[in-house]
This record gives sequence, C-alpha cells and structure tokens, in this order.
Amino acid sequence: MSLTQGMMFFLPNQFTAENAPRPTHPDVELVVIDARRVASITYSGFNDNDKRNAYLNTLLKVLEDNGYRVSGNPSFLEYDAPFTLPWNKRHEVIIEVMSPPESD
Repeated sequence: MSLTQGMMFFLPNQFTAENAPRPTHPDVELVVIDARRVASITYSGFNDNDKRNAYLNTLLKVLEDNGYRVSGNPSFLEYDAPFTLPWNKRHEVIIEVMSPPESD
C-alpha cells in the first residue's frame, strides 16, 4: 500500500463544486471526493511510521476478523499543529471498505 502526503481542507456543507471559492494559488486545487465507507482507528501521541503501521495492522486485523474487505489504500490523518503537545495530538488511520457479506 502506498503513502501519499498532502493536505486537505473540507468545506462546510453549504458549498458545492459550483459555488465553492476558487483557489488563488496554482498549487491548490478544488476536488470533489465522492461519498465512501471507511473504517478508522484513532490514536494520540507522537506519530512515526512504526506507530502508523502498528495501528494500520490493528485496523486491518479487526476488519478481517469481522468480514470486511478493504477496497482502497490507507490514509493517515493528523489533525493538530506541529507545536501541539504530543498527548493532545489526534491521529487516525482510515481505509475504504466494503460491507461484509450477509451472514446466513
């Protein structure tokens, strides 16, 4: 699974692709992300590759144990400024999933 770095901002619900403010910098683009079903796991503290991978593996194990199929690559989300104290930082691993098959 690949890791892509970037920054995203989500606009409030009153905006659509048609009425959203247009970016003024050429490196910024407005994109629409379709609705999707994702599974997530939240954690705090310092956020290095070992910790990201540990939480990703935990999430993948829970999904597998509960019959969910992964249908995308993971995203690693960080919500706080770099100067936020580690114990106050919030991170998530999310990954797109498909519903488990109906049990008989």
